[in-house]
Order: sequence, then structure tokens, then C-alpha cells
Amino acid sequence: MLLAAPLQAGIGAHTCKTSTDDDTVTTTGISSVGASAAIIVVGSAKAQTAVTPTTTGSDTVTGLTEQDDVSNTLRGRIWYVVNPTSSATYQVTATRTTGYPSVCVLMLTGTATSPFDVQNGNNTNMGGTTLQIGSVTPSMPNSIVIDGFVTTDTGAPSINSSQTLIDNAVGTAHGFGVAIAYEIQTAITARNPTWTMGAAVVAVGMDAVFKPAFNVVPVITSGMLRRSNQ
Repeated sequence: MLLAAPLQAGIGAHTCKTSTDDDTVTTTGISSVGASAAIIVVGSAKAQTAVTPTTTGSDTVTGLTEQDDVSNTLRGRIWYVVNPTSSATYQVTATRTTGYPSVCVLMLTGTATSPFDVQNGNNTNMGGTTLQIGSVTPSMPNSIVIDGFVTTDTGAPSINSSQTLIDNAVGTAHGFGVAIAYEIQTAITARNPTWTMGAAVVAVGMDAVFKPAFNVVPVITSGMLRRSNQ
């Protein structure tokens, strides 16, 4: 008898960056060696065509549901790459003329070959300094909850609900602020985290769950033992 047991997914290198020229941003090179997935958070102006990020090695990027603020100022989206090109200097580029793009990248380890599980998202339009993203519940233990954030705020955000803010880049005149947070869950728990900003500004938040890989192990049952002793 074989039993498929979920392994423990983990995190690797990460980086965030905003554009310095209104049009393009390319992240600092980070290691993707040993990564099973790359998570990419992209922010850009709603007035321009949406941005599809490009990566080292021209990896296939898959986008989750885009979140747009109600004032049509900005948009945010989580993308992911399965088995990213192995590189010591992996980079992601987002380009859109006067799109004010911004990008975060986070490498994951130990994720499934089809890692995406569930997602949610929300937005705010100058209505307050907090933004609750929306609830997600992993379908299995040892999953990773990822939280993305795009804002016009020029300060660093914070996040609650057991999530760890691992990286961010503050907004400037040339690019939106962007941030990424995570939680590794050993037991299945619903999460509905809240981002907090320094001022009442425009922002969108996204959360998504990524599943761990499985380890198939043999299990010896009492029936098997009885048969082997006959």
C-alpha cells in the first residue's frame, strides 16, 4: 500500500523593486537554484494596458485574477512560474509606457508540480488605512499562503493574521509601492489578512495558496503482515 504525504513547502530568495522611469522595472538578480516555483507580484497603472512580466529564461508565467481599485488608478496581480529557470541571477521585468510598474519576486521550494490552490482579493479607494484581502483556506496542510499588495502609499505597509512581510518597495513618483508576505501552514487554517498603510490611499491586495509536493511512501498494514506470515 502506498500513501501520499504532503511535504513541507518553503521559501527562498526574494526581491522587490519599483520603476525609476515610469515605464520599466527589472528586479535585482536573485537565486532560483533549487526553486520549484517563482511567485511574482506586479503592480501597474489601470489607465494603461495590463503588464505581463517576463523572466530570465523566458519562463511561462501564469496569472491569477487581477485586482483593480474602484477609482481605476492601479491594478495588481499575482503570477507564478513552475520550475523557474535555474540561475544565480534570476530577474523579472515589467514594461508599460507610463505604467509606473512595480514587481516583487519570491522563490518557493517543495511545491507541487501544479501548485496553485485558491485565491482571493480586494481593493480600497482612499477609504481608510487598512485593506482586508479576503479569506482563503488551503486544501491541504504544509501549504504556503502568499499575500501581494500594490499601493500609491510611499511608506512601508504591515500585515497581520500570522503573515510575514518578507519584502517590499515603497511607492515613488515613478512606480507604485509593492509588497509580498507569506505564511507556511502546518495545519489547514482559514486566513483573511489585513494590510495596513500609513495613509488613506489607493491599494489592492491579493492572496493565494500554493500546495506542497507529495512524498509517496509504502505503508505496511496488519493485513499485509498476516498474509506474509502464512
